[in-house]
This record gives sequence, structure tokens and C-alpha cells, in this order.
Amino acid sequence: MENTKFLHIITPERYSISKFVRMTLWDFERKDHKMICNRPVSAPSDEVLLYSNVEPWGSLPKKRLQKSRELKKLIDGVDIVVFHSFVPTWSFLVFLWTHPSILKKSVLDMWERDVVVQKVWIRGKHRKLLRKIFNRMAADCRKKFGAYIVQSEPYIEWAKERWKYDFEGKKVCVAPYEFYDGMLELADEWKERKNNTSTTRIWVSDFISPKAEIYRTLGRYAAEDVHIYTVADQRETDDANLDQTTYPFIDRTYQFEKQLSEQRMIKLISALDIGIFDQYKRMNTFQMLMFLYMGKKVFLHKTNPWYRYLKDLGLAVYAIEDIEEMSFEEFSAPASDVNAADAWIKKYYSHENAVEAWKQTFATLSEVVAGGK
Repeated sequence: MENTKFLHIITPERYSISKFVRMTLWDFERKDHKMICNRPVSAPSDEVLLYSNVEPWGSLPKKRLQKSRELKKLIDGVDIVVFHSFVPTWSFLVFLWTHPSILKKSVLDMWERDVVVQKVWIRGKHRKLLRKIFNRMAADCRKKFGAYIVQSEPYIEWAKERWKYDFEGKKVCVAPYEFYDGMLELADEWKERKNNTSTTRIWVSDFISPKAEIYRTLGRYAAEDVHIYTVADQRETDDANLDQTTYPFIDRTYQFEKQLSEQRMIKLISALDIGIFDQYKRMNTFQMLMFLYMGKKVFLHKTNPWYRYLKDLGLAVYAIEDIEEMSFEEFSAPASDVNAADAWIKKYYSHENAVEAWKQTFATLSEVVAGGK
């Protein structure tokens, strides 16, 4: 009996992954693609379990040894394993570590959290040692995949920088997911509802480091009618250096307690003017693309791969480093050529482009990974 070609170990997610699963059912041979969730699923992400080729993680035996045997049997029955993000549990990491042949036939589809690897949090006795061991093992596994997939070119540059790994001899395919379900349609409804006040409204995204530096940079516009919107971060709360002198927008800053849903964020963007980003989180990437799509002005660090990538595409993005030299009129002026970003996002993240990109990716992986067994 012929093997199933691809086993996808998916991270349950209601927008991109749901569309990806549907794509494999509708636009590819469904017998070639089997899916299993990498963790238990709860609402609203449990939508993925409605599809006939998706199995829940709970379908595997509960006992660790039996689970490993069943997982090994499942993997042996396919040509290629595709990890859609790699966030292993202890037991799964040990399983992969002790089965290097699995990594050789596996492919990592990198998400933001794979590029900027989060340090795992481990409680209990010897937690520092265990945390160090886990991180070393996970880092080693990440570099042993047979090939890699990225959703756009900036991810490759990020990974090289953050992993200190040049991917020499490894195939890296570029294949975007179709854009979040219904989000562009919602953005089309809201993009004309602009900020009609005289206040310049600025969104400051989550930053890897505390936001104090960008707040101080924006302080040069203290005399202007500016409001800041952001998500609360304990690191700013604890920063004793943020006071009225160093950060004059304290009484003009509106902090949300947690990240807004994608729908609420789109509606908020319609009333904002400028977004300042560090694109190392999945939600931040979504927000940045929505700002561009809705014709807003976007600032990124010059060292950010997204900055170089979007500039090379001819899209209007601006450098955080240049704010120090900008008059308020230059800073607050609308972005130029907003229609170019709208057109690129619609095309690049379209169903048609995603299908074609993944078709080429599956063919390449069949040759490079499965063909090299």
C-alpha cells in the first residue's frame, strides 16, 4: 500500500491553519495529506477538527511509551513530516531527539515564534538546569530539519540572525498562507472610516525590549496633539525612568490590558494614523499588514528584514531611526502610494497564490526530502 505523502503536525489556529487545511482538501489530493494537532484543542480553534483529514492530539494513547510507539508508526507511514511551527513538549522533544531519522525526513514551516525562540518556562526543582537542557535540545533539533518553509523572505533573514545558522545546504521554500479568514473583507468595510479629528493617533506595537526608547523618541512631539495606543506591558509599568519628563505622553496613552482580537484590531486601525512596529510576533505581523492594507503609515527599524523586503517591493514604509530628524509635519503626513500595498497584500496572500506556492513547495520537498531518504 502506498504511503501518505505528507503528515502535517499543525498548531490549532482558527484563521491561517483552518484555511490551509481546507486548501489541502479542495486543491490537492486529500489522500496525500494527513493532519494531527500538536496539542489539545479548545474553542474557537477546535474548528480544525471539523475537517476529515485532521486528527486531535488526544487520538494518540495517553501513556507516554504507547504514545511514542503510535507516533513512530504514524510517521513511518508517510514520506515527509511537516511541522507547522515547532513548540514541542518535553516528551515530544525527547522523542524527536532520540529519533534523528525523523528530523531528517521532516520540514519546519517557520512561524514568528520559531524565528525568535521563546525561552521555555519550567517550574520545580532543578528548573534552571532543566530549562537549559530543554532549550539546547530544541535549538539542536531546529537545525536538523531536512528543509524549511517560510511565509515570506524576511523570515529567512530573521532566522539566520536569531539562530546564528546560515542554512547552508538546506532547502528553504517560500509559501504564504492564504490571509486570515474574512479579515481583508472586514478591512475593506472599515478602511474608509478614517480619523477625522485633529489628533494624530499612534499605535506602538509589542517590542522585544521595553517601549521606553520609542516613547522617548516620540517625546520630541510633546507639544503636538498626539495620542498613543498600545497593549499594556509589565516591563513598562516597572520602568521607573518613565515619568512626565522622559515620557510626556503619560496622560495621553491608552493601554489595552491584552491583545485585541483581529476583528477589533481592524476596527481600531481605521481610527489610527501611524503604526510603529517590531515584527517578531505573529499578531504584530498581522497588525502591520493591516496598517499597510488600510493605507496607514508604518514605521520599522532599518535592521528589520520586513523593512528591507517591503522597500524592495516599492512599498511605502518608514524608518524608526529617521524620526529623530523628522518635523512633526513630515512624521504625521499620510503614507505615499497606499494603493500599492493594498494590491500586493491582496495578490500575495490570495488563495490562488497560496495554492501555487504550496504546489511548488510540495513538489520540491518530495524531491529534496523524500527523494533523499
